[in-house]
Amino acid sequence: MAKQAKTTPDEISGRDELDLRGGLFRMVNGAPAVVGGMYNGYLNISGTAEVQLTNLSLGSATATATGVLNLTGGTLRVDMIRRGYPPGTLNAGQAQFNFSGGVLSPSSAGIAQVGVIGSTAPFTINLSGSPVFSNR
Repeated sequence: MAKQAKTTPDEISGRDELDLRGGLFRMVNGAPAVVGGMYNGYLNISGTAEVQLTNLSLGSATATATGVLNLTGGTLRVDMIRRGYPPGTLNAGQAQFNFSGGVLSPSSAGIAQVGVIGSTAPFTINLSGSPVFSNR
């Protein structure tokens, strides 16, 4: 079977998007969940979705990558949100966290707050609406 040609700008640039509106998504093995690893990635959390992660990396690996996290509802439990992976990546891409609703809290017991690390700009955090910060 012949491979279909990439024709839209998103297909050509390598855009990936994950929309979670309900249910449970869990990845707590210590490895980071990467959004925007080599190209452009979007993680959208809304509704009644619950996402449990140990670490979340936005805009990793290449200078042209963009990782966007949209938390508009549901619950995100994560211990660390960082720009770039692995830590110290010199050419990390762009990271953006849009937090306009839902709940943000640590995923591990005993951790009082979620850490947000942007080794250097650009790491943009946009707060609006009625976001809730929780310490579990």
